[in-house]
Amino acid sequence: MQAIFTEEASDWSEMTITGQAGSGEHGFDVRCASVSMLAHNFANSVEAVTRKMPQVEMVDDGGYLVIQKPHNLTRADDTVRQTLFESVVRGPENHAENESNYVATPLIRHCSTKGKTQD
Repeated sequence: MQAIFTEEASDWSEMTITGQAGSGEHGFDVRCASVSMLAHNFANSVEAVTRKMPQVEMVDDGGYLVIQKPHNLTRADDTVRQTLFESVVRGPENHAENESNYVATPLIRHCSTKGKTQD
């Protein structure tokens, strides 16, 4: 399982989670379930606090989830979203430290304001 977190000019903008952890049978993989739960809880929490739903793209069978920043957030709402995002980043980082056979170290993509990506 791999998590990729995208940061643009000190602003977390997107998370992509792909693959399966493989620590259990499909549907019973607690590592996959925990990372997935963190991501879904993030999207639901952002919507509950800001009243704006992040853009979510998901494919259940393939282990693919992308969550993007909602549009037109107030400064206060975006500050809360950033804090929630930071919390999600810690989950896969901790899994990778303790369960590296199943969860890869998250990648942090840094994008410049001109659209260039640096990994």
